[in-house]
Amino acid sequence: QGNFDFDGSKTANGISPTPGNAWADFLLGVPNEGQVALPTGYSQLHPINPELFIDQAKYSGYVNDDYKVTKKLTVNLGVRYDFQSDPSEENHREFWRDLTVPAGGLCSTDATMVSTVASPYIKLCSRSASKLAAFAPRVGFAYRPFADDKTVVRGGYGIFFDQYSLYEFQSGNVSPYIGTFNANGYRTDDLFPSQALPVVGPAQLGSLFNLGPQSVTQPYIQEWSLSTEREVLRNTKLSVNYTGSLGIHLETRLASNQPTSYDPANPGAGYPLQNFGTYGQNGTAFSPGYTLEGAYVASSNYNSLQASLDHRSRDLSMLIAYTWASAMDDASSSGGAGLENKEWSGPMDAHNIHRDYSKSAFDVNQRLVGSFVYQLPFGRGKRFGSSMNWAVDSALGGWQVNGIYTAQGGLPFNVTCNDTGFVLQAYGQRCDKVGNPYPQGFHKSYHQYFDPNAYAQPAIGVFGNEPHNDLRSFGLNNFDASLFKNFSLYRDSRVKFQFRAEAFNALNHPQFGQADQGFNDGNAIPGKPFGANFGTVNGAFAGPRTVQLAGKFVF
Repeated sequence: QGNFDFDGSKTANGISPTPGNAWADFLLGVPNEGQVALPTGYSQLHPINPELFIDQAKYSGYVNDDYKVTKKLTVNLGVRYDFQSDPSEENHREFWRDLTVPAGGLCSTDATMVSTVASPYIKLCSRSASKLAAFAPRVGFAYRPFADDKTVVRGGYGIFFDQYSLYEFQSGNVSPYIGTFNANGYRTDDLFPSQALPVVGPAQLGSLFNLGPQSVTQPYIQEWSLSTEREVLRNTKLSVNYTGSLGIHLETRLASNQPTSYDPANPGAGYPLQNFGTYGQNGTAFSPGYTLEGAYVASSNYNSLQASLDHRSRDLSMLIAYTWASAMDDASSSGGAGLENKEWSGPMDAHNIHRDYSKSAFDVNQRLVGSFVYQLPFGRGKRFGSSMNWAVDSALGGWQVNGIYTAQGGLPFNVTCNDTGFVLQAYGQRCDKVGNPYPQGFHKSYHQYFDPNAYAQPAIGVFGNEPHNDLRSFGLNNFDASLFKNFSLYRDSRVKFQFRAEAFNALNHPQFGQADQGFNDGNAIPGKPFGANFGTVNGAFAGPRTVQLAGKFVF
């Protein structure tokens, strides 16, 4: 596995009379950068299938009962048991960081490796035993408080255990048996050079990338809700609901050997400026490189108020729903599956993950949806023209109009700056916020979504002070509409032909994408520290009006 980039730099500098040619670099087999996954000397200890085989046992069971306390009150009671063992590799090829070694070390369940590799930086360890307490209680109720039985109050609370992500445990097939190395300096005519068994020390440990978590704690969610439902008019129901949840021990990734932020008042607590790359946390030697490992230390919180009005009659179905919500977390997902860069690289500062506790990457604070299906009351069997003949009904009857309108707030994001020299090893380095991104008189547009002068590049070795996800992109404003016409193919037939004309984004409303968040993106601007693209919107997340015509037989 790996990738190679060729930019012409290897055929420049006098080797060629031109500035360089990327195709020539490729033909010579000399990449300028990239990554390549090579078997390390450790792989010689296990000449077996390199794939990992993860063993895990899972047992679940539940009991529940609905207890009718009175004619008006029903209580739901239950408990679920969800046990899952700690994932383990059947050949004991498991590794995690040993933070008891100041310079960095490894714990391994691989006795063969530990006995073969004589090093103070690697030792035989065992994972802690799985905890058996995995009971998840549930309770709920439904209550009709009034004699007319048109009102229902419902509520509930429950605990829900989540599945361990096995991805990080499977990452052992990358490290340390296979190492990911910078491709600069490699030649493609020798992609897999022989790797001797190296001495295990801080430098070697720093080349590891993905490791299993040091300890496994079963993640779980607490959820609760309270709702009221009332028939306010004939065939019309009003609902108001509150829903909340709390996520505990959620999975994220941490760069356990990440440097700490430089503090001029306490330079020993981080990197001294003159010695970046030499010292780590608390002035001790550290393992160079960027080591990611799984950790179950993230949390989340969600609260929402939902209201809906639902009407259903013979010819008209209509639903209007509004949601106000707030989703907060310090990891919206893990393993590279989220909406942000940090979902694969972990928080900006691994030593203080709550710097990233903020609006979730998927948080939509407000959302309004209105939809309707209206069968026009003309034609046979309808309010008007119920006795019209088949020929007239073919023209005037069988019409249906539909629509869905959606308006919602934008998704959160923040701007990004460079980690100068990559001394903090922060892939999610944020900028310093030095002003108001929306000063008085500023009007956001796709030309300039926020005031770029509100941000500055942090000093070398210092994390940016901008809060995570403190901006929001443009929201959504969309209307989809359709017109249906049903034709009876012959008299009194249940076989019909339906013609459909459907328009998506029928009002052709522009749906702008997220503003450019890179402080240095684009050409330099004279007298300005930021790039020309910073804060501009150059795309859309939805296309223009689209109309499609369709037909189908209904029988």
